[in-house]
Amino acid sequence: MKAKFLTVLKYLFFIALGGFFVWLSVRHLTYEKWEQIKHAVARGRKWVIFPVILFLLIAHYSRAMRWKLLMEPLGYKPSNFNVFAAVMIGYLVNSGAPRLGEVFKCSLLARYEKFRVDKVQF
Repeated sequence: MKAKFLTVLKYLFFIALGGFFVWLSVRHLTYEKWEQIKHAVARGRKWVIFPVILFLLIAHYSRAMRWKLLMEPLGYKPSNFNVFAAVMIGYLVNSGAPRLGEVFKCSLLARYEKFRVDKVQF
């Protein structure tokens, strides 16, 4: 019960932290700026989003598979999903603290795949 409570508390903390950062980025926008943003979003070509997302996912997946190929000679065979998730979370961490995502993704993958962190850092 205590572990479940701590897990829920962690999720709530990070959701609140994300909400705080969004608030920090939009707190100085005036009503006119909000209207300009809404007008630009309404006029934009929304169909362009889907190919962009597709190509971004392909690029990130290929980077994850390349990282997995680099680990195989060391005797590690992580799952595709865990490697892809670690790469994506590494990008997320990099957006907040540059270069920290590289260390974080190795630590995360080592935690879920039972590796030594110093062996999977490239």
